[in-house]
Amino acid sequence: MKNKTNGEMATNFEEVKKLGKEMDQMLDETELAEEHKQSDPKQFTSAEHHIKHKKQ
Repeated sequence: MKNKTNGEMATNFEEVKKLGKEMDQMLDETELAEEHKQSDPKQFTSAEHHIKHKKQ
């Protein structure tokens, strides 16, 4: 598989399913507010980022 760049569409159904699982684990605006965060990836610690994006 070639390296992906930001903004490309999913190229197959397996990729769509993987992206859906990643989105299910993302916090919504209410959950972010409870943790005093905004929807900005730079606010996540490295550990939080890896937990959210671990392979499934």
